[in-house]
This record gives sequence, C-alpha cells and structure tokens, in this order.
Amino acid sequence: APIWHNFMVEATKELPIENFTAPLPEKVNKAVLQGKSANEKKVRICKSCGDKLANENCPANLVEEKTYLEVHNILYYVIKDNPRGDYPKKQTDPQYSAWEGPVQRWAEGQGYINEDPPTETCLLHEPDKQPSVSFTNLKEGDVITAASILIQANAEAPLGIQQVDFYVNGQLIHRDTSTPYQTDYTPSADLNSVPVKATVTDKVGNVVSQEIRVSFHPPSAQVLTVSLTSPSSAVALTSSDFPYTLTAHAESSAGLATVNFYLQKLDGETSLLGEVTLSQNKEIDASLTVAAPAMGSYRIFAKATDINGKNANSQSVAFTVSNE
Repeated sequence: APIWHNFMVEATKELPIENFTAPLPEKVNKAVLQGKSANEKKVRICKSCGDKLANENCPANLVEEKTYLEVHNILYYVIKDNPRGDYPKKQTDPQYSAWEGPVQRWAEGQGYINEDPPTETCLLHEPDKQPSVSFTNLKEGDVITAASILIQANAEAPLGIQQVDFYVNGQLIHRDTSTPYQTDYTPSADLNSVPVKATVTDKVGNVVSQEIRVSFHPPSAQVLTVSLTSPSSAVALTSSDFPYTLTAHAESSAGLATVNFYLQKLDGETSLLGEVTLSQNKEIDASLTVAAPAMGSYRIFAKATDINGKNANSQSVAFTVSNE
C-alpha cells in the first residue's frame, strides 16, 4: 500500500484535482434495507402481574422496561434476487435456516423479546387492593419510661400479607410473617421523639406504612441529678438569718416528681425539712424556706425523685446554727 500510494502521488501530481459525484439517495420501502429494525417497541412491565403493562399505581421497584422487537435474518424480509419486491410468502431460501438460528440467539442475548408487546394493564396495585396497618398500643407523642415495651400492630391485606416490619428511629428491629404482628423492644438509650414505623407488604408487593413519633426513656438511660445551690458550701448562720431559703438545682430526662430537703445531725439522725412537688419538669431550681432549727451543727442535702420513682441525692453541706 505505501508503494502504491507513492506511485499515485507521483503519477497524478500534474493532474487537476477532481471530486467524485455523490450518488443520489436510494428510496426503499423496507426498514431492513434502511438499516433499521422492524417494529421495535419499548414498554413498562409490572413484574408482579407477569407480562402486563404497568400503570401509575405499580410500585417503582416492580416496574421494568422491556424491548419487544421483531428480529429475523434479512432473508425473512427480502428475496435475494428481488430485495425491493414483496416480502417472501414462504421461507424457501436454503440459507434461511442457517442464519435464523444464530440471529435468534443473538437477539436473546441482547435482551430483545421476539413477540408482540402486551396490551393488558396490571390491576393488582389499584387503591382497593392496598393493605393497611396501624399500631394498637402506641399513639403519636407517647412517652415510654419502662425498660421494654411490646409493640403491636394490626395489619390487613386483600391479596394476603407477606410480612410486617417494625422500625425504630430508622432501624429495622423485627420482621413478622404471621400473626400476631408484634415485637419486644428494649431501648438502650434515651430516645426523644423518634419515628416508630410499622410497614406491611402484601403478596404482590404493595407496601403501606404507619409512622408515629414516640419518646423512650428507659430507667437504665434516665439522667437524674440534683445539687444544692444555696447553700452550696459550708455555712454558719445565726437565728437572725431565719427564715432561710434553701435552693437545689435538679434535672431529669424522665421528668421530676419531687425535690425534698433534709437536715442531718452529726450522729446520722435525719429529718425532712420539706418537700417541693413538681409537674414532670425536666429541669428546675426548687426552693424551700425553713425556720431556724435548734442550735447546733448539721449537714443539709436535697433528694430528687423522678416520675418513675428513681432517686438521687445532692452533696451534703455543713450547716451550723448559733445565737450569734
């Protein structure tokens, strides 16, 4: 080829440049002679209905696109001695069988379906076919303070139930495939207003959920603290300092019920000075005004109790009362 190229360059270097005349396009009435596939059509199929057309109610994960295409070798469409003529009425060309098998295997490997596309529409996902699910022992805004809880749900499905899944804070905690639909849940930490969801899936892939928000405050994770803020350290008072106001700062993740103030003698004998009743406060500065006790040396402390009966004591502070 290089030798011939060099020869032609040398032989034609004195000749004028001429261009070939572009041929006129041929008009043919057969797609195969235009390099096109015959009768190709792409449709959305719902897998749960087999080979039926998907509609807007079919779940996205069950919808797939299929290509239906009439695929044959070229001798199916033309007579070799008259390619522009009528379609062959019978496949009499001796080469037809030799080519048709490989072409069909190629089409199958490409994912083409050599048949007419479906015309029926899937009706398994219409509104009247949808399942339903609801919690039976939880509602929006519930606060759970127990160590564990049995979460229960009621589910129904016209086409049969495949499974019911339970989620807490986005995590799957249990899957049930038969009644009763329920699960024990033991939170390991405080969870404030987290989503709790029950999801039912029926036999044909319809999915429906109910989601509510619930708070979990298990005893093992509940925070309860209390500290004396007045007095916060050792104090010496006289009778003229009374009445005297005691103050304690208390916090509880579950909610506070009471803050009590105690006076303790040096021999350990303890007496209640008074109680402050609370309304499930999460945090508060509780105050109690007391009269003067008998002269002497004491220690004072506060005790906080949450709505679950859990107790916490503050630091004890030296408390001395004298005449002057």
